[in-house]
Order: sequence, then C-alpha cells, then structure tokens
Amino acid sequence: MDREVLSPKEDRMARAARRLLPHEHQELNDYIRMISRYPVMDHAEFDRRIRQFLPVQQELEHLEKELEPFRDSMDGPPEALVRQHAATLSKRNALREPLFRGNMRLTVSVVGFYVGRGLSVMDLIQEGQLGIVRALERFEPERGLRFSTYAMHWVRHKMRFALRQCNSFRVFALPHHVQDQFGILVRLVDGFRTKHGRRPNEEELLALAQNSPLGEAKRITRKTVHRFLEEPGFGTGASLDAHVDASDSDSSTLLDFMHDPKSKPDQLAFAREALAELRKELAYIMGDLPGNDPRHARILRARFGCGEYRHQEALTLQETGEEHGLTRERIRQLESVALRRRGVDKEEVEAILDSIEELERQLAADAA
Repeated sequence: MDREVLSPKEDRMARAARRLLPHEHQELNDYIRMISRYPVMDHAEFDRRIRQFLPVQQELEHLEKELEPFRDSMDGPPEALVRQHAATLSKRNALREPLFRGNMRLTVSVVGFYVGRGLSVMDLIQEGQLGIVRALERFEPERGLRFSTYAMHWVRHKMRFALRQCNSFRVFALPHHVQDQFGILVRLVDGFRTKHGRRPNEEELLALAQNSPLGEAKRITRKTVHRFLEEPGFGTGASLDAHVDASDSDSSTLLDFMHDPKSKPDQLAFAREALAELRKELAYIMGDLPGNDPRHARILRARFGCGEYRHQEALTLQETGEEHGLTRERIRQLESVALRRRGVDKEEVEAILDSIEELERQLAADAA
C-alpha cells in the first residue's frame, strides 16, 4: 500500500506528535475536543466584536492608571472610581470571552513547533492562550492586518519566552538545538522509566535515541547524553538544595559552597563545541546542494542575513525579489522549496541563528 503523502504542515504536526508522551496525547485530545465546542468566528463577526471590545479595554487601562497612585498610599481610592473600575472590568471580561474562545485553535496550530523543548504540551498551550489574550488587548483593526496573523506573533512569543525561562536556571544557558535534544531525552527517559521502573543508564539512553523514529533523536551524540544525565533536575545530578549531611537538616547545602560566578571550563568547552556544530549546520543549510537551483542558497542567505549578507539586515521578500529580478511570490516559493530540500523549516533556521548569537555573546562576556 502506498504511503500517505502529507503536506509540510501535516508532516511537522506528525513529527511533533511522536514526541508526546501517552498522557500528553490524551491531554491534547481532551483540549481539542473542548475547543471544538466553540465555533470558529468568521471575519465579519470578529470585526464587529473587536470594535466593541477595544474601547472598553482602553477605558479599563485608563482607570488602572488612575488607581495606580493609590496603591502605595495610606488613603484608599475614591469609592466611585473603584465601582467604575469593577464595572468596566466585568464588561471587558464579558466582551473578551467569545473573542478568546473563537481563536483558541491558534494555540494547537503552533504548539507543534515547540513540543519537546522542556515544557509539556499543556504548559505550552497555556502560554499560547496568554498570547491570544495579549493580542486581543493590543490589536489595531485599522492597520488592515488579520487578527490570526497578529495573534500568531504573540502566541509564538509567549511560548518562546516560557521555554527561555525554563532554561534560565542554568549557569550557562543551553542553545536552542540542545534544548530540543534534551526535551527528546526527557521523553525517552520517562518512557523507559514507565516501562522498566528505573532510569536508563548512558548506554541504554543512547541506544533509545539512535533507535528512535525521530530524525532529531538520531543526531544526539554520546557527549550530549552524558551532559544530559549530569543535569540537575534531568538526569542523576544532585540538587543544589541537597544537604551535605543527609541526616542533619540544618547542615549546609551544596549551594552554600558555590561562589564562582564564572562559567566552568567544561561548560565553556561544551559551549564552544556546540557553537562549532551550529556553524557547521548553518553552513550546510546556506550552501549549494548538488542538483539544486543555484538561486536557492543565495535566496536563503539573503532572507536570513548570512554569508555575503551577514553585515546587513536580512532582506524582505520584496527586496530579495528586486535583487534577483523575481516577484515576491516567486521568492517565497523558492525559499520554501530550498528549506524543504534541506530538511528544515524557517523556525529551525531562526533558532539556529539565535543560538549562535547567544553563544557568541556569552563566550565573549566570559572572556571579558
């Protein structure tokens, strides 16, 4: 029987679904069933409702500014102002609820990009919902932009911010591609522990990664597995809150003995190696591939500000089209084909570029 051909978007969602644990599949299915009860709001209805909502939101923000001076004051705010604020808040919430429910599907369409990076699927969806709320409060219909396009920006922003916060407890923040690999390893460890009742050792975890159907898992090296197993909270590393004398709850903790804010040599070496791997991967993505249209690589370098374009801002579709004598739509098509043939999407390339910039900045700060 022929294999079913999936669109790029469906293939991304299928790959993301394979990263989910069994209970996450159930939670996601329950969430999808819940939001399916709320019909998608058509454009005309949304435009009518958002124009009723925004003036009330602006009035509420104005009232909150008036209440701000009273927060640190011994004198309470005027009772009339408090009543007006409460009434406006209630009205705002009533107007916002149907707008929010009509757009909850946006979180499901985006969450597949961020599954497996350290947060559960429902945590990511919750962050995406906060992004929808933020987009509703800041939307400006007169600019002519569709709300779904604008809201996508805030949904992605909230999810990325939550993932960065999840990674911020480390002395040396992990680059994005290592966060992705650690997320995969977390799920492999949880699956192994559910089946065998214990954590896998280094050899078993490496074998699980190499035998995984997920392409990203097959790129995980032994050094990454070893680093993962030493991470507090992920592998077998000790907690910084652990007492030196386990029998004495008043004894010093490991954190009490940490005094050097500088990154350790092994952390620096790991960061340098990660930076070298990222640069090598970026060079492959931005380079010419045999049998491909030679314009592909040039268009990618222009769109992402790499190679000969690294000293200037990344070009827009319109600017790239003017430089190559092509239309904006043709540039978009060539870019999509080039990324697909390299086995990546735009989000992954942006994550690689962000990781390179972050590692270069951190290494430079440590050297200084």
